[in-house]
Amino acid sequence: MEGTNDPFIQPLSQFEEVVATCQDARVVWIDGGGHTFEIKGQRRPASEIGASLAPIVADFAA
Repeated sequence: MEGTNDPFIQPLSQFEEVVATCQDARVVWIDGGGHTFEIKGQRRPASEIGASLAPIVADFAA
């Protein structure tokens, strides 16, 4: 998972190159999410953010 506003994935082309080298990697973009998946203007506790990501992780693990 990656937030579309994460400043640490720049340049994006390098991020995509690294992901392409991983056999089982897949990127799910969290629209508006930053490095910790917080979304600007939406104050949510970390537990709520984590809970919203759990279905994505469970789907990948399955």
